[in-house]
Amino acid sequence: MSVENWPANVNKRILRNPTSWSMLNKVVEDKTLSGKTKRRLANSLSKQSFSVKMRFSYDEFVRFKNWYENKIKYGLNKFYFPQIDDVDGEKNDVAYQFAAGLELNISNPSGKNIDVTMTWERV
Repeated sequence: MSVENWPANVNKRILRNPTSWSMLNKVVEDKTLSGKTKRRLANSLSKQSFSVKMRFSYDEFVRFKNWYENKIKYGLNKFYFPQIDDVDGEKNDVAYQFAAGLELNISNPSGKNIDVTMTWERV
């Protein structure tokens, strides 16, 4: 698997309304033989996922679709994008991947704009 760059001439604006993420719970709970529960920190973490909605012009959508199908191989490859949950304003590029088994939802709110809602995971 390779890590690709975001497609050229496609905006990187994420619409804030549906964009969301959650803090990972890093605790695992087990039961002992006597029935008591024990909690411990997990030694491995699940991937942080983000629900992302972006609005593209028709030309941007065509470039995005071509990149998704040919460079990202329908979600097989990872890609670089500015950190979504950045709070210090540095906007460093980090690697993301499309969540496995989830579709990209596409809507056309107007003739000139195409909205794409998708789920990404930080790698």
